[in-house]
Amino acid sequence: MSEFSWLLKEEAEAIRTTKEEIGHSPRFFNKDKRVTRLYLTNSNIMELRPLRKLTTLRVLNLVNTAVADISPLSRLRNLQKLNLEWMCVSDASPLRSLRNLCELNLSATKIKNISPLQNLTNLQILDFSSTSVSDITPLRKLKKLRELYLQNTNITDLSPLEEIPNLSYLDIQWTGIPISNKTLQLLEEGILRLFPEVEAGMLRDRE
Repeated sequence: MSEFSWLLKEEAEAIRTTKEEIGHSPRFFNKDKRVTRLYLTNSNIMELRPLRKLTTLRVLNLVNTAVADISPLSRLRNLQKLNLEWMCVSDASPLRSLRNLCELNLSATKIKNISPLQNLTNLQILDFSSTSVSDITPLRKLKKLRELYLQNTNITDLSPLEEIPNLSYLDIQWTGIPISNKTLQLLEEGILRLFPEVEAGMLRDRE
């Protein structure tokens, strides 16, 4: 019996190829002979092309891998959760086709431009903390967004968030955003949930 024989042929081939590259069997879950969740955190993977065959993948975790080219992910249109934290990724354009994404983590990547995300209208949780992103204008179309993590970025203008009705959690610690009455008025009461050190600064500014 061949390895991963309980999977469909193409899916088994993708998992075998990935195993050969990283040196051990990857952690994954399957349903009806198809891979639905794949976790490659802290692995040696550098090439994502074999993953193009995993078209029913719902969850993919690539945290702290050496992958720089994420273009093969553009075919994984059933993805709902994608974690690219601590990767060398600088181009978000391959993500524009992933319309089913609900959660996306781009923190500690090299991404500066988030305009490719503007049509990912199912996004509910988005994290691009510790990046060089400075303009969040593309986010105004993401009406389902509930949680947004902006800490340690170059963002200074929150006004695009006025158009996001469901936003309930916003982290802006270690940004250039002034914590003042004007800032608070941009958002509905209760949206801005800050960490203790930022809350202290907010109180000083409002005195």
